[in-house]
Amino acid sequence: MSDHRGHISARLPGTDSMLIKARLDEDIPNLGSVSEEHIARMTLEGKVIKIKKGLVPPGEYFMHTSIYKARPDVMSVCHIHPKYTTVLGIAGRGIRPVYHLRDAKVVGRELPVLNDPRLITNEAMGKKVVDALGERDACVLRWHGLVTVGRSVREATLRALKIETQAEYNFLALQAGGLEEIPSEYVGAAPESKSQLDADWAYFSARSRT
Repeated sequence: MSDHRGHISARLPGTDSMLIKARLDEDIPNLGSVSEEHIARMTLEGKVIKIKKGLVPPGEYFMHTSIYKARPDVMSVCHIHPKYTTVLGIAGRGIRPVYHLRDAKVVGRELPVLNDPRLITNEAMGKKVVDALGERDACVLRWHGLVTVGRSVREATLRALKIETQAEYNFLALQAGGLEEIPSEYVGAAPESKSQLDADWAYFSARSRT
């Protein structure tokens, strides 16, 4: 679904700091190998508070710190490079709600897009992400990937995974000859229970281990 890169963070409630996955290296070859010892603690100004010796924070931590400073409602930020989301971005096509009412609301109306291929490695680029995201829960980074936010790591991560599922069905429908999105009055109409979200999390967690 995604390549081996990406990073997820969590704001520490009541502090000006966050937890974030360290940069991939020989000790962390992919996202599936991340454990507690690979998590760094940083301030929202970019100062490292705690990290395992030999590891460094991801270069794109500015994406996370900039969003947290601009959006007090956000408790987690997820950035991955999902194949179908990125392909549609490259093609200049938006991701439409096309599959399963309960999941389709993750895209709702067309997602915002940041039309800049550069990595988010400074405050100026972090602000560009913030401006593109606005008050939405996700933003496509064209030629690059996707960023999602949420009230928890689980929420931000599930949003990213479900957006990629919608993108895959968008792509396949276009190959089949056309795309007709779910009518807006139905999108998100299906209720979503905790047990359903737990099942979604279990499903994607199992997939990540295969």
